[in-house]
Amino acid sequence: MNLRRRLENVTERAVLFQIIKDVMNDPESNGDVVEAFCESMDCFSKFLTDKEYTTALSPIIDKQCPIRSIIGLGKGLPTVSAMDTPTTFRDVMTVLGWVKQVAEHLPRVILDSITVRETDAETTQLFRDFAKAAMSLPDKMSNCTAKALTEDHIKYIDTVKWSFKKNVLSGMQEAMRIAHKKPASNLKTVSELLSAGRNMEVTSRHVLLGNIMEWIGSMENFDDRWTEIMCFMFREPTVLGVQVHEALLTSVFLSAKNEQTLTVQ
Repeated sequence: MNLRRRLENVTERAVLFQIIKDVMNDPESNGDVVEAFCESMDCFSKFLTDKEYTTALSPIIDKQCPIRSIIGLGKGLPTVSAMDTPTTFRDVMTVLGWVKQVAEHLPRVILDSITVRETDAETTQLFRDFAKAAMSLPDKMSNCTAKALTEDHIKYIDTVKWSFKKNVLSGMQEAMRIAHKKPASNLKTVSELLSAGRNMEVTSRHVLLGNIMEWIGSMENFDDRWTEIMCFMFREPTVLGVQVHEALLTSVFLSAKNEQTLTVQ
C-alpha cells in the first residue's frame, strides 16, 4: 500500500506514528513523501499536537532527496493553500516550514546539476522537473496569503519566499563560477531555471534575470570562457520552447548595461 493510501486509512495515533517510524527508517522506499504529506494534512491535524508537527515530521523532510522534495512541494502546496480545502493556516505554516528547510539545500542541488551527464536521461529529466517546480513555487507561496489570518502570517510567507529566491540565485551564480573553471560542466538546469524564472522578483531592484545580468556586467575578469557560458545560457531555446526563449532574449537586450552582457549576439 502506498504512503498516501496508508495515511488516508489512519484511525488512531498509534497507527500514524508507526507510519512515521516506517518512513523515517526507510525514506527511499515510500515514493513521493513530501507530496503525500501535503495531501494528508487533515490526518496530521487530527492526530498530532502543534509540537509534534515539528518533532515528528520535520526530521523526515530532512531525510528526503531535496530535488524530489521541491517537485513534491510544487505539486502539494496548492492543495494546502486552496480555499476550497479544509486545511488551516497552521497547515500552511507547516508546509512553508518544509519549503524553508528544503530551500537551504538549493545551492547544493543546483551545483550538483552541472555534473549530470547528458547521456543520463533519467537524471536529466529529474532536474528538468526540479527546475520547473522550483520556479513555480514563489507564486504558489504567494497564494498562501489567502489563508493568512494576521499581518504576521503574511510576513512569514514573504520571509520564506525571499529566502527561497535568494538560495536559487546563490546556487545559480556559484554553478556558473564553477562552470567557468570546469568547461565540461552541464549548465542546462541553470539555463532552464533562468528561462522559467526570468521575471521572478529576487530583490527590490531586480528580477532574477536582472540580477544575473548585473552580476555578469560587473565582472572584472570577463574572458572567453565567460563568453562561452553566456552563449550557452542564452543562444539556444530550453525545453520551455521558442516563445519563452524569444521573451528571454528581449529581456536580456533591454537589461544589458555593457558590451560583455551582450555577448550572446
